[in-house]
Amino acid sequence: MVSRMEDLFCTKHIIGLIWVAVMVAALIIISKLASKKFGVKKVLQAASLVFLSLEAIKYIYLGKELDMYYFPLQFCSLMLYAYPVVAFGRGKVEKFVLPFAYACGLLAGAIALAIPTNILGAPDIGWLAGENFLYTLSFVYHGFMVYFSLFLVISGYYRPKYKEILSSLIIAVFFAALACIMNASLNMDYMMLNRGAGNPLVFILKTSRVLYYLAHVALFFTLCTILTFFTRLFTGKKPPIKNT
Repeated sequence: MVSRMEDLFCTKHIIGLIWVAVMVAALIIISKLASKKFGVKKVLQAASLVFLSLEAIKYIYLGKELDMYYFPLQFCSLMLYAYPVVAFGRGKVEKFVLPFAYACGLLAGAIALAIPTNILGAPDIGWLAGENFLYTLSFVYHGFMVYFSLFLVISGYYRPKYKEILSSLIIAVFFAALACIMNASLNMDYMMLNRGAGNPLVFILKTSRVLYYLAHVALFFTLCTILTFFTRLFTGKKPPIKNT
């Protein structure tokens, strides 16, 4: 269900944002405490497994209704690949994926929660209603993305650099190209790049598909640059901790 823009920041949306904020804060506090005993790497590994389990719960719930529409190739689904690589990976592969996991996870999660056109559901159906289960799960999922990405920085595990924006862009463009191929083959709307359902930039698609693609690249690069600036502003020049 695609919610109307008029439904944004309705009572249901605001309540959802409040409990997600509480959840993120609680998870960060728990993770900080756990990392002192087990190390940041172990906490990230546990968190990535919980994140994957959220997706598994969705598939189990859908059962026979599960089809290609739910194939994990939406922008927020890319963290299903990135977070485990960061949590369990080592060396150059982890280093290459880490900026993407941080920037894209935080940006995609925050934007989806702020403009939940695809994950809010009917504004008159409460979060705890059985028929709202998938939307509630999706809010938790996106909140978990915000938590995981923030913890990467708060724990000191990652310190973003401007030159790393390129690696994030390369990974994003790769998946976008894959999404376009699958959209053309299956008539789907992966990463909102075909029909743009729920995408605030869909008005550009009505003018030019090429401009629609380029607008996403430009927006992604701009947001990554802004995020890197403010992250470095708050974290200072402290080097990242050792991968423990």
